[in-house]
Amino acid sequence: MSLQQIVLQFQQQQQLSEVAVKQAVVRREEELRVLVMKREEEVAVAIAKREEEIMEAVRNREAEVDAACLQREELIKKEVDARIQWVLAKENELKTEEMRLEEVKKELEESVKKMQQQSATATTTAKGSLRCLVRVFDCAHGFEIIL
Repeated sequence: MSLQQIVLQFQQQQQLSEVAVKQAVVRREEELRVLVMKREEEVAVAIAKREEEIMEAVRNREAEVDAACLQREELIKKEVDARIQWVLAKENELKTEEMRLEEVKKELEESVKKMQQQSATATTTAKGSLRCLVRVFDCAHGFEIIL
C-alpha cells in the first residue's frame, strides 16, 4: 500500500466518521426534541391541574362566603322582624293607652261639666237665698234693695 492509498483510505474513514457523527448529532437532537415536547406536555398538564385546584379552592371559598352571607342575612332578618314586632306591640300599647286616656278625658270633661252645672245651680240657689236674706234684712230694717 502506498502512501497515497493510506491517505485516501484515511480521508474516506474521516468522511465516514463525519457522516456518522452528523447522523448521531441529528439523532440526539431528535431525541432531545422529543424529550422537550414530553416535558412541555407534562408542564402543561401540571399547570392545568394546578389551575383546576386553584379554581376549586376559589369555588369552595365562594361557597363559604355565600353561606356566611346567607347566615348573616338570616340573623339580620330575624333582628329586623323582632324589632318590627316590638314596634307593632308598642304601637298597640300606645293605642290602648290613648283610648284609655280619651276615656279618662271624657269622664273628666263630664265631671267638670257636672261640677259647673252644680256650681251654677248652687250660685243661682245662693243668689236666691241671698236675695231672700237681703229682703228679710231690708224688711226688718226698712231698706229695699233689689238684686
